[in-house]
Amino acid sequence: MKKILITLIALAGIFSGKAQETVENDSLALLKSQLEYANSELSRLDAENQRLAQEKKWSEIWSKGRYTMIAYSPSASSTEYGIKSNASFGFALAKGNQYFFNKKPFGGMVKVGLDMRWTDISFIKYKKADYEVTDGWIDGEWGYGDDDDDSGFLDSFTDLGRYDLHVSAFCFGPVVSVAPLSHLNNAARFLRATLYCHYKPTFGVHLVSEDGEMDTSMAYCNMWDFGGKIQYRGLALGLEGCWGSGKYSQISSLFESDDEEETLPKIKRKFSNFRIYIAFSF
Repeated sequence: MKKILITLIALAGIFSGKAQETVENDSLALLKSQLEYANSELSRLDAENQRLAQEKKWSEIWSKGRYTMIAYSPSASSTEYGIKSNASFGFALAKGNQYFFNKKPFGGMVKVGLDMRWTDISFIKYKKADYEVTDGWIDGEWGYGDDDDDSGFLDSFTDLGRYDLHVSAFCFGPVVSVAPLSHLNNAARFLRATLYCHYKPTFGVHLVSEDGEMDTSMAYCNMWDFGGKIQYRGLALGLEGCWGSGKYSQISSLFESDDEEETLPKIKRKFSNFRIYIAFSF
């Protein structure tokens, strides 16, 4: 009887140990599974944080799409009937916005998109023509027979020169922007270069006030531009070339008698303009 009891106790101890070992193994497997899940979640969150940080970095570089541009034209010209007139000076004011297609830059540094220039107003004054008028010209003044009186107030506006006013709206074209240092974690990452071009639907007004006459003509002009700029944060310096043409119709001619009035044919004028500008982005 004693041997039977000892045997039963021994068997109970063996089964109890195996059951405890099974529970411990199950607990270890569960803990291991939970650790693996926690590690995968940490890796996912870390990758997500890195992605958000990178997108924020790119956004800081390319987010300033709206711009205002102030330009000066050291060189400009217009051509009509084969005669070229060179400009004395010119200036322009423009406003626009850049819209980039790719959220993630190509290679981490290149974005492409559409540049919409909402308005572009250009004013140019030309040099006095290199020719002399002799018919009726007496000692630098127009002769009026025996009348020695002053020619009048309006005649003071008959030798103001030649001017062009171009008003462009809804100009559009492609833009490519490169930030070669975007991978850096310092202020140098904000430096970027941009190339663009536009088609510019333009209303043009041409004013001629020379040799005792004042003529005004207007036209729809097909204008284009191509340019580039270097930008750091919200400030940019750039160069731009503009060209185009239009067929001008005369809308007024002052200081002409009724007998002199006639219907004039349209005049085709070609334009070229080189700009240096500063732009502010926000």
